[in-house]
Amino acid sequence: MARPVRYTGFNGKRLLKLRRQERWSQGELGEKLGVHRATIVRWESGLAEPPDGAVTQLVDLFGVPRDWLFRYDEESVLKKVPLPRLEDESLKNIPLRKLQRWTGPALQLLGKSATGLALKVDLSIKRIQEILDGHRPTSQEIQAFREGLGADFNPTPTLMKKITTRPDASQKKIEALERRVDELSAQLTELQATVQKLLEQPGPGHAIRPKANRRPSS
Repeated sequence: MARPVRYTGFNGKRLLKLRRQERWSQGELGEKLGVHRATIVRWESGLAEPPDGAVTQLVDLFGVPRDWLFRYDEESVLKKVPLPRLEDESLKNIPLRKLQRWTGPALQLLGKSATGLALKVDLSIKRIQEILDGHRPTSQEIQAFREGLGADFNPTPTLMKKITTRPDASQKKIEALERRVDELSAQLTELQATVQKLLEQPGPGHAIRPKANRRPSS
């Protein structure tokens, strides 16, 4: 009878390998997990083990089996689980760092909210919103967007050409503000003219009286 698999400790080297694959610094991974960079250093070096909740976060973040993050007393097929990779033919040859940088803009071009995207992609609304706000996704998350959205999700050099040919969003805001300022300036000018006319008109207590005819002096 085979002995049941039991945990002998967290495998920090595997965490290190996952983090480097995603091109994240220790500080960036710490931000995603809500811990200090020094904590990630301790986990990867084997000086400390993450709590159960943090392990769950790592499993969700990297898309690996939970057991794969732990050592075993005996050989296990889980040790041979490959690192998660992009499987899409049109994406896997593009450097991951570029895909991570282009994912947010590619999603924004679709014009859908995080809730709308979550209906097609197997990710939480909160996580999708983070990516829309500029957080870098994992390779597994990029793969999930591709599978759920198909060719509409296109974080490739073609996307960057579309973005560069579109008017800059900040420039649009500036132009809209300038138009609004011009409108308010015109309204202010009209208001000043109206006030000036009112000031020039005599009030009800200052009726102009006709001049009396003066008798010529003798």
